[in-house]
Amino acid sequence: MSGAMNKTTVFSQHGQVFLTVAEHLSVVKAADVLGIKQSSISYHLNQLEKELNVPLLDRRTKPISLTPEGKLLFDELSYEQRHLTEFLSKLQQRNLHAPVIRFGIIESLSYNLGTDLIQSFFSKSQHVKMVSGTSERLIQQLENNELDWAITSRTPDALKFAKTVLFEEPSVLATPKSLKFPTDHPTWDNLKYCGLPFLRYNRSSGGDVITESMLNSLSLHLPYRLQVDTGGVMVRLIQKGIGWSFLRPATLLQHSEFVNSLNILPMPSPVITRKIVLIHKKNSHIFGYEEVKQKSIEFLNGQFKRDLTQLIPWLYQS
Repeated sequence: MSGAMNKTTVFSQHGQVFLTVAEHLSVVKAADVLGIKQSSISYHLNQLEKELNVPLLDRRTKPISLTPEGKLLFDELSYEQRHLTEFLSKLQQRNLHAPVIRFGIIESLSYNLGTDLIQSFFSKSQHVKMVSGTSERLIQQLENNELDWAITSRTPDALKFAKTVLFEEPSVLATPKSLKFPTDHPTWDNLKYCGLPFLRYNRSSGGDVITESMLNSLSLHLPYRLQVDTGGVMVRLIQKGIGWSFLRPATLLQHSEFVNSLNILPMPSPVITRKIVLIHKKNSHIFGYEEVKQKSIEFLNGQFKRDLTQLIPWLYQS
């Protein structure tokens, strides 16, 4: 019997039919409980007896009764089903206590760091929600309690939010291949009079706030006719020769297939840098916050920087 039991479990339809018949000692009642025909009940019982090569029911009695072998199988399957039910209940209860992970991450880090963080928390959580977008969108969702923490490029109101700086990233100049400069280190005048417009991020975006502050400090006005809020769109527009802009290396890494069709050059001094920060509302408990911080720092200073060095070799040497 023990050897045959390897093939016969509560997961098999034969076993389930046998259990129901054995509980009620009636084919008619078992058919009614399972919602199948009596002929199907007889088929499953016959198949099970053929598989085990032992009689399980004594059909000569009224009502039918279990043979000694049938009694052993009934006890074994009942035990297995009971313990499986208990196990599934514990598993379900454990899942109910698992945390819900709700976080946001800026678009330029969503493909790499975002997926790494999802992988880290997937097995530890009941549900994972990741939102990508601009820093402003993520901060708004934090304020509305739609997210618990976010990785952004903009520091929100320090009275409401706590922050941890994860990484600082320099910007680079990205221009179409067709645009030529006297040297590989173009000046502000070279850019201002290059014949192509400056492509800007939307005025409300963190990237544009940094750029606007830098341009104001230089008393520099760069004509522009277009604004977008997505790094991928900006890369494609530059590739198509629409204009030029300053990009974050993280954006280029996420769209590395286009890098060889762009000129990636050092931007004129002063170089725009942006800080990547991990933020959450003050006085709120964040599940796994220290783990998020550690994994993010390790990624940004490790694999992320190595990949960027391969993509833009001069970036961290200048």
